[in-house]
Amino acid sequence: MQGPDWSRGGASSKRIMCLSHEVVRFPVFKLGVLATFIYQDFLKQAESLYNELDLTGRGKADKHLCEAVIYELHQAVLKTMDDPIRQARNTIAVM
Repeated sequence: MQGPDWSRGGASSKRIMCLSHEVVRFPVFKLGVLATFIYQDFLKQAESLYNELDLTGRGKADKHLCEAVIYELHQAVLKTMDDPIRQARNTIAVM
């Protein structure tokens, strides 16, 4: 898996790149590294999940199965967003 190709000079890369005379402060650099790792992890998780849904092993997953998984993921996010502190307390209480 590869990260973004900054050499193409797309609109988003131009917004976040520095000019040759500018400097990058550590907090900005740290957040950039964090975002890169999160993005890489997201891509790995998405690929792994898709491979699980590709029941034939041909690089094609059933549309209805994918939609059902995406719906369930969306519902999980909505439940967590309702009250994340309460959710965390409930999780800790169960442990």
